[in-house]
Amino acid sequence: MATTVGRLEEVRQSVKRIQAEGERFVGRLRQDARAMVERNRPEVLQQFGEDVRKRAQRALGDIQSQRARVVRVLEDVLARLRENTVRALQVPDLDRFDAVCRRLAETERRLAETERRLERLAAKKADAERAA
Repeated sequence: MATTVGRLEEVRQSVKRIQAEGERFVGRLRQDARAMVERNRPEVLQQFGEDVRKRAQRALGDIQSQRARVVRVLEDVLARLRENTVRALQVPDLDRFDAVCRRLAETERRLAETERRLERLAAKKADAERAA
């Protein structure tokens, strides 16, 4: 459980780090935009647009990779939590449940076969008694 809390804290710190990086990025964009607008040169504005696109692409890639990492960490934490819960409640997991279902189906099949045999034996016995 301590590792689960530790992992969640790690995810929380990652999210805070992403937010701080995003805020710094927006701040830099604002400063650059003010400087470019003050100069008001078409070539500078064109370069600014290209620079903004590159930065936005890079930031988007960073955010997507960090998002994927956060999702992986959360999936790991939830899988361990599920396993611990199943173990604590002492209920069968899916593999054990499937095995029990297969065993039950096999038992039902064998029971049906036994019933058919008994019916055949009963019919033979009745025929033999009528013949005698």
